Amino acid sequence: MKRSTFIKSLILGGAGAAYVGNNYHEFLKEYPKVYHNYVRGLQYYKYKSVAKHLREGGRLFLKREPKNRYDKCAIGVYYNSMKLGYLPRDENKVLANLMDLGKPAYARIKKLNSNEDELYKAVFVEVFADVG
Repeated sequence: MKRSTFIKSLILGGAGAAYVGNNYHEFLKEYPKVYHNYVRGLQYYKYKSVAKHLREGGRLFLKREPKNRYDKCAIGVYYNSMKLGYLPRDENKVLANLMDLGKPAYARIKKLNSNEDELYKAVFVEVFADVG
């Protein structure tokens, strides 16, 4: 990771999503995949209004929500500035701890399912993170 990217990730790490800038594809090559699963809660957020813009391989942003009243380890999943849902709360603790340490993490859409009867399986993501 470049020094400037590292410094920006330290500064922005506490704000939620870490900064990767134009080096998103380099980031995915450099850091391991640490998690994969479906995004939860799509029916409660902006999924239907942005679904037509989502593409397999597309970037999603992750934002820590430590003050979430239902889950202190909550990690929101965003397309640009619109919340799609959350990573499942029964599997988010390790990644939440990494993000709290300022480690960069990003999600990539692995698979999309357009069947409206299976909204719970609409967006399958892979998460890549700096674990070092």
